Amino acid sequence: MRRVLAAAAIILSAGTAFGESVGTIQMQYSSWYGNGTGTTIHWLDDASHLHSDKTLVGLGRFNKTAGTGVGALFANGQLSVFCKDLYHTLYQPKATYDVVPLSAAPNGKPISPDRIALFQELFGRHYTGLFSGSESDKKNKAESFGLCVWELMNETGGTLDVKTGPGFWTGYGNTTVTSTANGWLASLDGQGPKWNVYALVAPGGHQDFMIARVPEPATLVNLLAGGALGLGWLVYRRRRSREPARSRQ
Repeated sequence: MRRVLAAAAIILSAGTAFGESVGTIQMQYSSWYGNGTGTTIHWLDDASHLHSDKTLVGLGRFNKTAGTGVGALFANGQLSVFCKDLYHTLYQPKATYDVVPLSAAPNGKPISPDRIALFQELFGRHYTGLFSGSESDKKNKAESFGLCVWELMNETGGTLDVKTGPGFWTGYGNTTVTSTANGWLASLDGQGPKWNVYALVAPGGHQDFMIARVPEPATLVNLLAGGALGLGWLVYRRRRSREPARSRQ
């Protein structure tokens, strides 16, 4: 079992396969990024049945070759992604993935609005830092982020902790990874920056991923919109003032 995640985005369009698709990404699996030792994880499925598996932790690297809508915002080439689900296999052939809001992702457990908000803050606070530091640091952080995603997807208890259940937990012996993951989860207080986070839906019910992108500042958008309206009004008034007076009949 190999799993993955990576990037957020701005809604550009609506419509296609799931009724809320906002784009597509064409990509193919390339390589895995993490410490490579793997660990045993435990989780409950939708019917509260307990599962256990040994799997790699970290992120997957895909080669992106094309995209539409939101998918076109990501450059072609290497795209890093974290897996969303724990009981779907990774699809390695080249394929086109739909980009959909997390609330519309068809695989795995339904994601509540409060958990979606936590995903948005997780990306906003910690995603950009994944790719800085030594090679060892980056691998550890990739694994920490992956564990955070699985915890937010699967934990059913009141405490977010990758080392304890009942919904998800791991006995991973790399305490640097698990303590970093728990520190990041503890930092999600609703006050941090939030990115727009989406699911990448694989063909045939295979592994879904997440992507994320910094949203455009609403204040800037409003200012630009307001400025355009104001400029249009000034141009209109100037044109009206230059028109000759019309006689009334």
